[in-house]
Amino acid sequence: MDGGLERHDLLTHALADLLEGQAPDRPGVPAHVAASWRRSLASGVSPTSMEGHYVADLDLGARLVRCAQPVIDQLGEMLGDVPACVALTDARARIVVRKDTGLWISQMLDRVYFARGFDYAEGAVGTNGVGTVLESGTSVQIAGAEHFVDALQSFACAGAPVRDPFTGRIEGVLDISCLRDHSTPVMHSMVRSAARHVERNLLLDRGQAQQALFDLFSRVEARTRGPWSRSAPT
Repeated sequence: MDGGLERHDLLTHALADLLEGQAPDRPGVPAHVAASWRRSLASGVSPTSMEGHYVADLDLGARLVRCAQPVIDQLGEMLGDVPACVALTDARARIVVRKDTGLWISQMLDRVYFARGFDYAEGAVGTNGVGTVLESGTSVQIAGAEHFVDALQSFACAGAPVRDPFTGRIEGVLDISCLRDHSTPVMHSMVRSAARHVERNLLLDRGQAQQALFDLFSRVEARTRGPWSRSAPT
């Protein structure tokens, strides 16, 4: 059996187990995916239907958007001819920027409401590369049948949190989405690296005095953390 089809069947059967009241913890189902499925089900998300939740009160001129835009543009160029998009959301999983590599992928994403102003929280659309990042607090890659909702299973997405360098608070999510067949682990590496670049831009946007304070704190923390790490019991 083809490896991709075999994995699709595994995930499909595991999700069916969950919907029937059984544990979805089959070997081969990532723990973060199973946990997201449980949250999606508890939130009342339907796996067989999808509705767009649009909001109009977006801050499109936010500092996050300004600092992320050059990174988004660069990612779009790096993706080249691959049908894909780069998206940025705010801390509430609402899409504020989407840059597509072509019209065809743009039309496909519009059909699943992955567009500016729409809500991609887990509680709205189930497991995905935006809402699951915000729920877990870490980067994720979700491909094919790992999505909770049927309509998203043609896609793959990799998302990473963008944190304020001073507070550590998640300000938004940077996401790369494409068709499932074009998914690759490189997407996950790319989006994590890009999110760090956005965070650096957020730091630089704070002004020289705050940057100097942050750099001093980082150096002091690195020096003090080193000896503790070496002396810690193994």
